[in-house]
Amino acid sequence: YSSGACIKDCYSSGACITDCYSSGTCIKARYSSGACIKDRYSSGACIKDRYSSGACIKARYGSGACIKDRYSSGACITDRYSSGACIKDCYSSGACITDCYSSGACIKARYSSGACIKDCYSSGACIKDCYSSGACIKARYSSGACIKDSYSSGACIKDCHSSGACIKDRYGSGACIIGSYSSGACIKDCYSS
Repeated sequence: YSSGACIKDCYSSGACITDCYSSGTCIKARYSSGACIKDRYSSGACIKDRYSSGACIKARYGSGACIKDRYSSGACITDRYSSGACIKDCYSSGACITDCYSSGACIKARYSSGACIKDCYSSGACIKDCYSSGACIKARYSSGACIKDSYSSGACIKDCHSSGACIKDRYGSGACIIGSYSSGACIKDCYSS
C-alpha cells in the first residue's frame, strides 16, 4: 500500500485474502472511504446489501447508509416517512401493518398530529371512538374530546335511558331541558317521557 502498511495475508497475485473474491481479484478500495469490503457474492454484489438476485441496493441514500429492509420486489420500505424512520413491518402493498386497515390501505397521518391510528374498522372509523356501525363520532365536541360511549342515536350511554333519552338533560324527544330553571340548575333526573 502507498501508506507503507504491510499486507500479510494475500493471494499469490498480491490481492488481500480477506478483501477479495475467490477468483483472487482485489475488491479493496471499492468504497471511496477505503473501507474493506469483506462480504460479497462471487458475482461482486454485497451479501449484506443485496437482493438474492444480486442487484445492488446499497447507496440508495445520499448518506451511503445501508438499506437492509426491502421487499423482495426491490421496493423500499425504509424511507416512507419524511423523518427517515424505518418501517420494518408492512404489507406487500407497502402499507404499514401497524398503521393500516386489513385492506392494506395506509391510515397513518389521519390525525394532523401524525399520531398513529392503530385500532380502526375497515371502514376507517376508529374502534375506540365510533359506533358499532362504523360511523365516526370523534370530534363531536368542539374541544375535540373523544366520545367513547354512545347509542347509535348519538346520545351518551352513561347519561341516558335504554330508550336513548338522556337521564340528565333531555326529554324522550331529545330536546334539551337544561336551563329550564331561571337559576340555571341542571335537571338531572327525568323520565324517558
